[in-house]
Amino acid sequence: SEDQRAAADTLVAGVAAHAFQPVLLDGVTGSGKTEVYLETVAAALAAGNAVLAKPAEQTPLIAAEAVRLYHAAGLDPNLLALTPGRGETVGAALTAHDGLDGVAFTGGTDTAWKINQTLAQRQGPIVPFIAETGGLNGMFVDTTALKEQVVDDVVISAVGSAGQRCSA
Repeated sequence: SEDQRAAADTLVAGVAAHAFQPVLLDGVTGSGKTEVYLETVAAALAAGNAVLAKPAEQTPLIAAEAVRLYHAAGLDPNLLALTPGRGETVGAALTAHDGLDGVAFTGGTDTAWKINQTLAQRQGPIVPFIAETGGLNGMFVDTTALKEQVVDDVVISAVGSAGQRCSA
């Protein structure tokens, strides 16, 4: 909609004025994903990018607290903006915006395909797209493992983060 486009214009212009490349970190938080969210935001900022952080719809409060902590630590608020909302509206408007220079996404494979298609339809240079999707938190166990430790690790991994752990 026109309102979504205007909001995206304002957000992208705000961060673009303060950094070399505004990037969108989309859907990078969720149950068990807080550490991924912090790592992804920190890496983008350290690389000289301004960040529009669009968290998963289910976890806007976690993301808001993470962004608040970045700002409290002294990060210029113009370098990190929180853009909560539904992916179908907020995420779609931002990924279609011409001022966005990159997207990092953690979440479902279907959503990653939609983002990829949106970015592919944009005119101009290719937009870098990092997608972490479809992870099942697999675990490799060999004959040298202690069975008691493996059982503990599997249980913690499966239920400690609601099955949403994403680690490598």
